[in-house]
Amino acid sequence: MITGKAFDHFETSRVEYAEILARWGMFKKSAEVLKFCPSQQPDPFSILIACSQCQQVFDSEDENGDICEKCKQELIICVICDFPCSGLILTCPLCSHGGHLEHMKKWFKEQSICPMGACPCLCPL
Repeated sequence: MITGKAFDHFETSRVEYAEILARWGMFKKSAEVLKFCPSQQPDPFSILIACSQCQQVFDSEDENGDICEKCKQELIICVICDFPCSGLILTCPLCSHGGHLEHMKKWFKEQSICPMGACPCLCPL
């Protein structure tokens, strides 16, 4: 078993690799890597949000509001109407695509596939 400084170095490398994967839009792979990083276990009451423009990751408890502090773009854009989201949103737990609550509810009354055109996800919503 790895302990001490070697463990810390290995942990840091995994976290950095996961951040690179997230910046490349490979969120599922990033999450798989982070599963094995004890220091990165998420708060079960917290949501991570990635900016759709620059991929900067924010915690839902950050005080930056709905604007990315890095690139100054809206954080959450509805995949259906392409307008910024504020208030209640609905996102797929598998692919993380989402949007305004009412738009998403209406979409999934008639569809089972993700409303994001190129996403093959069969969202369980």
